[in-house]
Amino acid sequence: MENVGLVFGMKLGKTPAMTASNILVIDEGANLHDLLQKIVVPEGYKVLEAADGRSAERMIAREDVDIIVCDVKLLPMIAVSIEKALLQRRIAQLESAMTMGQPMSAFDLSSVEKLHIQRVLNYTHGNKVEAARLLNIGLTTVYRKIEEYGLG
Repeated sequence: MENVGLVFGMKLGKTPAMTASNILVIDEGANLHDLLQKIVVPEGYKVLEAADGRSAERMIAREDVDIIVCDVKLLPMIAVSIEKALLQRRIAQLESAMTMGQPMSAFDLSSVEKLHIQRVLNYTHGNKVEAARLLNIGLTTVYRKIEEYGLG
């Protein structure tokens, strides 16, 4: 077990009520995967398995991965590609969250602002004081933007 290294840990905006946290194990053997399976599955985690860097990249593209545990012998060969796959996944998630499934012009700043304010209001469950704090704008501005964008 001394040949295990924690590579990356990411939380991508999940809440415990959404889904179990996923732990990706990158190891050529099954021992580490089996051990983690016994320990963390009863705690509500899901253990995913990849034998090499390429299969890990594919897993990251398909699944929300919160923690990656990697055999330390594989780490020097795959760390950069895994980091790149995590970054690409995060960018895709942010783009999806920003557009909320709506088409948006890349040059239309008011659309971006409207979606962002709506997202913050959703996050704060409509609490305008908290939304103003998170947006770093005045409460009067929040009310004005809600009226301007018809976010009522």
